[in-house]
Amino acid sequence: MLQRVVDSLAAAKGRKSVILISDGFIHDASLEELKGTVRASLRANAAVYYVDSAGLTALPSLFGAESGPTLVDRDVGGSILGQKLTSEGSHTLAYDTGGFAVRNTNDLSAGLGRIAQESQTYYLLGYNPSDARRDGRFRKIEVRSNRKDVTVRARKGYYAPTEGGRAVKPGELDPELQRALDAPYDLGQVPLRFTAYVQDEAAAGRSRTLLVAEADIRSFAFHEQAGRFEDALEVILVAAPRDSGESVRHDQEMNLNLQRATRDSLAASWLPITHEFELPAGVFQAKIVVREKNAGRIGTLSYDLTVPDPAQFHLSSVVLTDTVQAAPDGKGGAPRVTPLARRSFADGSMLYFHYSVLGAAKDPTTGLPHVASGYVIRGADGKTFQNVAPSVIKPTAQGKLNRLSGTPLGGYPPGSYELIVSAKDEITGKELELREPFTVVDLPAAAAVAPAAAPAPAAR
Repeated sequence: MLQRVVDSLAAAKGRKSVILISDGFIHDASLEELKGTVRASLRANAAVYYVDSAGLTALPSLFGAESGPTLVDRDVGGSILGQKLTSEGSHTLAYDTGGFAVRNTNDLSAGLGRIAQESQTYYLLGYNPSDARRDGRFRKIEVRSNRKDVTVRARKGYYAPTEGGRAVKPGELDPELQRALDAPYDLGQVPLRFTAYVQDEAAAGRSRTLLVAEADIRSFAFHEQAGRFEDALEVILVAAPRDSGESVRHDQEMNLNLQRATRDSLAASWLPITHEFELPAGVFQAKIVVREKNAGRIGTLSYDLTVPDPAQFHLSSVVLTDTVQAAPDGKGGAPRVTPLARRSFADGSMLYFHYSVLGAAKDPTTGLPHVASGYVIRGADGKTFQNVAPSVIKPTAQGKLNRLSGTPLGGYPPGSYELIVSAKDEITGKELELREPFTVVDLPAAAAVAPAAAPAPAAR
């Protein structure tokens, strides 16, 4: 894992710093993982700093009263040496990559301060080696200074490149995509928009969570053939919990074979990419990785989200959209909203918003919930543009509380706005409020036109 972290920094320019906080590991020169981490560090120009989480240690733990009988004299030296060796590998890793170790101290903030101070100022030196063999061997280097009042800390060498590249093992992700997935920063070769909508309960204790992304296809290297435009996208969607548990991941390939009119339409609206996960309650970071295959460009974007306990009284995410589909039954029913990743809408367009109230108490007489909800739209200056008083949401036949509302944005000056949705459980008296920012722009997008067959719904 440490090798993947270091390797993910290779695309960033300049010197990087990686802080390893651990109780350490032994030094085994034959360990391939250790060699691989050093190689990755040297390729990425990333120094590893080791912070010993054990803190100040006077004597090995075996000398404590809770460890049983006191060690005999002949075993004391071995015990002390053993404690040192258990973290020698991490110390050596830091030394070999140009970092240092913070050990045997409880003042970890001072150690981190040293790391930060050292990372602020550095020199990047380069040279052309006289030995140009591509044999993968380690070549030692040494950096000296003629000043006696300075300490030089630099990498101890580098691994020569090899002919060709390492073959990808079965089931292993392409290294380029793996680095993009692991990188702590976003890559912008493929511009993306990204958001998440936490919806109603799925399996017990889990919520349906829709990840919605949009990719800008205007720079795609389409191959034109017989009047159609061809390309493909490799897509990875991941949702990783902050505290514990396994991350979930979805891989797919999207083959594009577009007519000119479709390509032009998607150039305006961007290409939609969606996938639904069932996530437990907790804090997550979602990430999307997209590689356009014709040109090899990669884009990534991250999004932080909180999934509430589905059993608690709460609001789902609010879907803000100006794109809807007419009711499928053709009988004038409510239109279906299309979830979007963008949050900008054209002046004069119709803004729809859809949400659910979840976990509300049920009336013991009717067995149904009784919740009232309303909303306010305010500008960045605090001016109220619309204020809809709370009204009772009529439960569906399944007892669900869904609301679809809409408002025309005519007369809204371009700028930033906030939709404030409120809900009150009339049975328990509990109240909720959810704020969703959006922007009004004066340049309409091609995808922002709602079908004429979808009328503006009244609040229900």
